[in-house]
Amino acid sequence: MLSSGSSLTELDLSNNMLTESGTRTLSTVRDDPKCHLETLKLYNCQVTADVKDSLDSKKNKLTLSRDTSGAAKLKRLNEILRDPTAKLESIKLHNYTMTKEMSSAVANAVKKISLGLKELDLSNTTLQDSEAQVISEGLGNPYAKLDILRLTNCGITFQGIMHLAIALKSNSTNLKELDLHNDDLSDHGIKILCLCLEDPSNSLERLNLENCRVNEGGCATLARALQSNPGHLKELCLSYNHIGQTGIQSLADLLKSSVIETLQLSHCRITQDGCAALASGLRYKPSPLKQLDLSSNTLEDSGVKALLAFLQDKDCKLHTLNLSYCSITGESVSWLASVLSMASSGLRELDLSENDIKDSGVKKLAQRLGSPHCNLQSLR
Repeated sequence: MLSSGSSLTELDLSNNMLTESGTRTLSTVRDDPKCHLETLKLYNCQVTADVKDSLDSKKNKLTLSRDTSGAAKLKRLNEILRDPTAKLESIKLHNYTMTKEMSSAVANAVKKISLGLKELDLSNTTLQDSEAQVISEGLGNPYAKLDILRLTNCGITFQGIMHLAIALKSNSTNLKELDLHNDDLSDHGIKILCLCLEDPSNSLERLNLENCRVNEGGCATLARALQSNPGHLKELCLSYNHIGQTGIQSLADLLKSSVIETLQLSHCRITQDGCAALASGLRYKPSPLKQLDLSSNTLEDSGVKALLAFLQDKDCKLHTLNLSYCSITGESVSWLASVLSMASSGLRELDLSENDIKDSGVKKLAQRLGSPHCNLQSLR
């Protein structure tokens, strides 16, 4: 079926007794150029981790699973590197303590131009300074053409961030997504990272700094760096950082000139005053912002009221708004309900969960949902 020109792109065979003979058949089929399968799920199929890794690499993606031994991981990657015809778009190496040998292999994969590597995901992999340096040297190589770099929860130190920033500054023209969330950057790390963010050759579009211990000073430094090079970044996540009033004001200034479309600020200790400052930045000119997450901040009704002028603007492009856990009442719901029935409103997703809106607030929303101008598709 799969080798007969089928358009099937995802197949889930979980909880079946495939064993080794069955997976060998699948492996042969995936080699067929007529096979379009992109996702294959084999959970609880009595298949070894090595076989899973091999199958996953058939479509230019290598996911070295948690169950695979360190030696097997290294062997598999080196086999690909030795193959002059090999193509590999993605390497995912999760839940692993990086070794000197593996970091060298990863660095070689990054800078091997014929391999065509576009994504490197080392999430939850422990990176010592020496390994971070080796991989960073690979990233800084002019032949490296990486689009996506994920280093989530890697325990990167200030020294590791310094190696990474130097590499990205010397070769930052291709990277589009950088994910460092759950790494303890603090303000010193942010300051070093900003050296590459403010570089004119930087073309980063997505930056995730969730839970990186960024405070007011670090947020201000970040905003200034992005302001000096505002034409590329479209997604910014600073959730679970205590950015404070100074930080939110810096972000508001950034929004006046940026092209950011998605902004995530959940659990940032933003108050009603901070929300007012943010709204002011969004109203400065027609904003390109499409998704805004302000959940778990104490905005209260006065904070939501400050957002109204932005939401009511005919040029407002926002389609997703998260205000869950924001200490708002039915009064805010009444204002938001009026926005939903406006002809210019493009809101499609609204989250008001865990707020004290009472039955009266729900009733006001229900009345507006029947409006011919209401485009809402998801309401929580």
